[in-house]
Amino acid sequence: MIKKNEPFNKRLSYAFRGLLAIWQKEASFRIQIALSLGLLFFCLAVRPPAIWCGLFTCAVITVLTLEIVNTAFESLLDKFHPEYDPQVGFIKDCLAGAVLVASIGSVLIFIFYLRTEFALESIDQLFGLH
Repeated sequence: MIKKNEPFNKRLSYAFRGLLAIWQKEASFRIQIALSLGLLFFCLAVRPPAIWCGLFTCAVITVLTLEIVNTAFESLLDKFHPEYDPQVGFIKDCLAGAVLVASIGSVLIFIFYLRTEFALESIDQLFGLH
């Protein structure tokens, strides 16, 4: 249990313990981390302008943070309301929807980058459909 005014390194260890628990429990978090690392390697290899790297970073942080919050709330709801309840289902769906919206936004940012940097006229060109 976290206590007030504990040393910073102790509080930091709780945060890392939480991240490790999410890593172990949530396949979606592991996939999001893998995609984030792929984006990092892309940025290191291609060297997009700093503004795009900043946008990518904000998008990644948003998705990962929402996934952490989603996991925490789902665990809390499961603990205190293990049986099915439509309101609990609604809350879980809303949390999952928040992660989905952020994920779609992240993909759109990357598509906008590709369109800008490679002067693509349409999404069809992006995927070689023209």
